[in-house]
Amino acid sequence: MAETTTSASASGPKDRSQELAPWYTETLTSVPDNVRKVLETYSHVPAEEVESHILSLRERAWSICPYPCIGQFRFLDLSISIHPYYPNVISRLLPSSTPGVPSTRDPANFLDLGCCLGQDFRALAAAGVPVSQLHGAELEPAFIDLGFDLFRDRDRVPASRFVTPADIFAESFFDTPEPGKDASGGRGVFAPLLGKMDVIYAASFFHLFDWEGQLEIARRVIKLMRPVPGSVVLGRQAGNLQAGSQESRMNEWLNVFKKNEPGKEESKESGNNPVNDEDRDSTTTTETKNQSYKPTNKNRSSAPYRHNPESWQNLWSEIGRETGTEWEVHSELIESSARRWNMAKPSGEGRVDASASGAPNEDKSWLDQGVRMMWFWVIRK
Repeated sequence: MAETTTSASASGPKDRSQELAPWYTETLTSVPDNVRKVLETYSHVPAEEVESHILSLRERAWSICPYPCIGQFRFLDLSISIHPYYPNVISRLLPSSTPGVPSTRDPANFLDLGCCLGQDFRALAAAGVPVSQLHGAELEPAFIDLGFDLFRDRDRVPASRFVTPADIFAESFFDTPEPGKDASGGRGVFAPLLGKMDVIYAASFFHLFDWEGQLEIARRVIKLMRPVPGSVVLGRQAGNLQAGSQESRMNEWLNVFKKNEPGKEESKESGNNPVNDEDRDSTTTTETKNQSYKPTNKNRSSAPYRHNPESWQNLWSEIGRETGTEWEVHSELIESSARRWNMAKPSGEGRVDASASGAPNEDKSWLDQGVRMMWFWVIRK
């Protein structure tokens, strides 16, 4: 198929954030084949409308908050499908492939923590995984709504498959509501999932928080997991050659946004911390400010902890000692281009490092020194 180029300018003039953001990519030069297949065959978007459909939804998502994953079209990654542990995941989730032979195992359950538009949820659904086994959790309800518009599956995916707003740090969200008691405000939204998840996908999630915040996330993940050997949490995240708490350069750009956004001039005087621009899952956005629930933002830090394989092992060793559990930890750091992180695939047969295929003259000034993409999977022993 010939490569096409579609510009966001068709959706209207650029706003100030688009002009300022070094991670805003105006032009969609191509659509990955796997994404096109999902949109055409699962979502039934006509082939000639795929690019314009994506751009329209991207501009709506950008208006919620100008995250790099939105500006760079990284929501098109379907990253779980290129994860090195994916073959294991799909074999566990798919029903028995032998016609006429009933499965001897209970259906495995999948949860995507911080699912954004629910793109990995849809990748699995399009691959044949029953929707009844899939769950997503997202802090920002508007992203879930946009996901339904992007994938056009409101008639096939019940809204109840998504937990939103989903605050991983809110203790009340894990409480079991008392019969007859009001469960509003998010109370108990995670309760039906406790101890039932076989596979938890946490892409671009742990890296938003400091060490203590990541320990707390791990505690909650363990509560959500089925307490048996083989339960797994996997994902990808920003890592670093030198592990530690690192002030993100991206905060400087978000401070620029604050200074140039109408009505935001008071941010500096109020003493509010700048929003970590990767903090997609722990930020109160324009859309959510008018809603009844406000996230706890616990352990959100302008200097989140970035891991290398050794520190990632240490985190799970610590949580294992605390909880009396044991974990088999796998991780790999991959160098990637600033613009196309989705192309940074783990090494191995059929996988390539995209450091040589980055966009020419791309702006890397917002990336931290030593940053790498970390792919990981952590299996309960």
